[in-house]
Amino acid sequence: MKKNNLILAAALMAAFGAGLAWAFYGHGQSGGVAVIDLDEVARQLGKDAEIVNSYQAQASALQNQLNAAEQRAVQELKKIREGLGEVPSEDESRKLLTAQRNAQVNLNKMRNQASALLSKHRQQIVSDFRESTKPVVAEVARGKGLATVMTRNDSVVFSFDQTVDITNEVVARLRAQAPATPAVQQVAAQAPASAKSQVQTASAEAPAESK
Repeated sequence: MKKNNLILAAALMAAFGAGLAWAFYGHGQSGGVAVIDLDEVARQLGKDAEIVNSYQAQASALQNQLNAAEQRAVQELKKIREGLGEVPSEDESRKLLTAQRNAQVNLNKMRNQASALLSKHRQQIVSDFRESTKPVVAEVARGKGLATVMTRNDSVVFSFDQTVDITNEVVARLRAQAPATPAVQQVAAQAPASAKSQVQTASAEAPAESK
């Protein structure tokens, strides 16, 4: 994985260690808190690479749509400019300036929308991974008589006994049933089509607004 991919992976995986507690309640349990390192779970299972690939696929699809919209805007403005002649009148110059401003506003709007879509996708793939691990995490925690699971985060979990760390056990269980937990893979496969359709809608609106 390239250096920039490693940085991206670190940024994405940081969302796993939010320090949020998962609570599981069972009959006859005495309670207690387990700790899990979801970053490590993802790394050992190769899910960190899947998550980065999904994110990059979404980002690439969105960027391609933005590039296409920018090219259309440039061509439209070029046609307007060519139609004005060598010495445009004051009114024509004003119309060209208005068209340029409208095009810039529309492109900025699309960039903001793309950024929001990418952020939403990042949150979704992280959430999907967390949700896909919950049944196994709950099972392992209950097996140890523990009712609550904390995601490992140094800013929240200051110290804990290694005997309540269920990371490796969860990895082993998930690895054993890998074909049954394809949540992140499904998101990765669906991402480009989703991004394309949503950004195309935005770009289709841009010419109408820039007239």
